[in-house]
Amino acid sequence: MLLQFEMRWNAYAVRRGPLTHVDNAEKLARLLSADGDAAKLARIKEAADVPKTEELAVAKAVAEALAAAWEIEGALMNRIADLYEHGGDVTEVREALANALIDLGARGQRAAALLRPP
Repeated sequence: MLLQFEMRWNAYAVRRGPLTHVDNAEKLARLLSADGDAAKLARIKEAADVPKTEELAVAKAVAEALAAAWEIEGALMNRIADLYEHGGDVTEVREALANALIDLGARGQRAAALLRPP
């Protein structure tokens, strides 16, 4: 429940976090689908046209990478701060951070590859 609250608060207060990433990624899909055509972008904005499926896949990959970064920046780094304040074994959080960074890298690579035109 706390994570959902944090996502909503971030989206509302600072326009950051997974909900905002999804919103902005959808805008990216619309821009990519219009490909510089102002009339097509206007039709997409008015819901008279829709973004291309492949552009929605790009947007999803970007949003997923940003959400993974947000999780690291927030929850995981807060765990590290708590551990620093209260002491304890760093082994578990160290492994979690390493795994999260590997996942972020893979998601970032996938999003970057989809962003590059064929």
